[in-house]
Amino acid sequence: SKRLVAQFMRATQTGDVAGFTRLLTEGAVLPSGGGGLARAALRAILGRDRITRFILDILAKNGASPAIHAITINGDPGRVKSDANGLTDVFNFEFADGKICAIYIVGNPAKLRHLVIPLAPPSSPA
Repeated sequence: SKRLVAQFMRATQTGDVAGFTRLLTEGAVLPSGGGGLARAALRAILGRDRITRFILDILAKNGASPAIHAITINGDPGRVKSDANGLTDVFNFEFADGKICAIYIVGNPAKLRHLVIPLAPPSSPA
């Protein structure tokens, strides 16, 4: 699972569309929550192809690569995205059949405010 998350993040940071699509199950789901305070999808994104389009859209809108840090969430590998103001998103993953079947994104500042997470160095695309 740790290897899958690392491969997924590397693929998204380098723009390797085929690479991150290949790591998702066909029926993958991506729920996200901004709590009305941060940008998020209004409904869960269902299916590998829709998740791919959603992630491509996010990458196109974000421009410069944000700082992404490795963390452990409930014993599983995860990632946090940060900027100059602190944490902006937490990514948690679920796995099935050797692939990622769910990516949970929390961007609601009210839910992130209390988190104190020791951060590993930012992930690099290499």
